Amino acid sequence: MSEKVQLYFYDGRTAENYPPTEEQLKAFPAFYRSRFKAAKVEHVRMQAAGSAFLLAKHLGITSDDQLVRGEHGAPSLKDSSRFFSISHSGPFTVLAVSDAPVGVDIELEESKQNYQRIARRFFSPDFQAIIEEAPEERQHTVFLECWTKLEAALKADGTGFTVPRETFPEVLKKYDIETFHKEGLIISVAT
Repeated sequence: MSEKVQLYFYDGRTAENYPPTEEQLKAFPAFYRSRFKAAKVEHVRMQAAGSAFLLAKHLGITSDDQLVRGEHGAPSLKDSSRFFSISHSGPFTVLAVSDAPVGVDIELEESKQNYQRIARRFFSPDFQAIIEEAPEERQHTVFLECWTKLEAALKADGTGFTVPRETFPEVLKKYDIETFHKEGLIISVAT
């Protein structure tokens, strides 16, 4: 991974500051405070808290006024002093901070979505072939590796899944992408 990228992790299950106090909630940017309060599922509350705590600690963000939302909803610093990307899965949040555009995606290895259907819908034939060629017991993991690579690149590009699927291979070629496994998580970083 580029030495210019720092990764920061938050695990809502073990974080000392979870659940946040009312005082801490007041210090969250309004977007994350609203998301925390409106969430009906505990892991979504953990993700909102994780995002707010990581952004405050590592980028000094405590207000929506410090952020701008891109055309496709991705947040960035209003002063453009650093680039960041944030991702969630279950109780986990990861924040990538860099001097250049960056994208990060995280997925729980144990997630059991219908990866074949998702791969057919979102992946190019090249990625579909990579999954199909993997041993059957590894196909789900290979799918998640491909998924996190794609999502990290689309985040770094600032487009998310709004671009046509046939352009995904070109987007992927624009970035150096590192994928690694950490304690039951698959994480990809695109720079």
